[in-house]
Amino acid sequence: MDTIFLRNLRVTAIVGRDAWQRDKAQPIAISIRLKKDLTLAAQSDDVNKTFSYGTLFKDVTGFLNTDKGFSSVRDLQLGLAQLSIDRQWKGKDMTVNIHLPKGHLRVDGGLYLSRVSASTSPLEVHQKVRETFSARGMRLACIIGVNPHERVQKQTVVIDLEISDPAGFNFESLQMDLINKVVE
Repeated sequence: MDTIFLRNLRVTAIVGRDAWQRDKAQPIAISIRLKKDLTLAAQSDDVNKTFSYGTLFKDVTGFLNTDKGFSSVRDLQLGLAQLSIDRQWKGKDMTVNIHLPKGHLRVDGGLYLSRVSASTSPLEVHQKVRETFSARGMRLACIIGVNPHERVQKQTVVIDLEISDPAGFNFESLQMDLINKVVE
């Protein structure tokens, strides 16, 4: 099994609300890992029977360079899944990672949404296998300590939060509600 990577494709697009809760374009980074069987290309030594990361790049940038924007990160992810079907990438499995470096005011490292999908045949639609939400570098001001002199000033605590396959997963809800609850 061979793997084609497209790493950290940086674009600016509307993907739901930004950190200030506005429908405004924000920076995003997209990484895609596509596993394909390229044995035929290797056996025949024919480059026309392989799959180029350049094709992947052109397909994704063409898809993102529309002015329509996306209602949410989930909408972007599902759009990329549909693109893989429309362009007949026909991989065994595909991982799409979306990073919003400025997705939340209290999260310095950004928000991440990762979706791993798989198919049992090249003609089958990719089915979700695992989904993960991460908030990296969440800064909290906390009083830490049990002794009176330790409880005078707040200290900064940095937290990385990761949730895999949460029931009723809603990225936008996790993005705002969960992080705000942790910060409180």
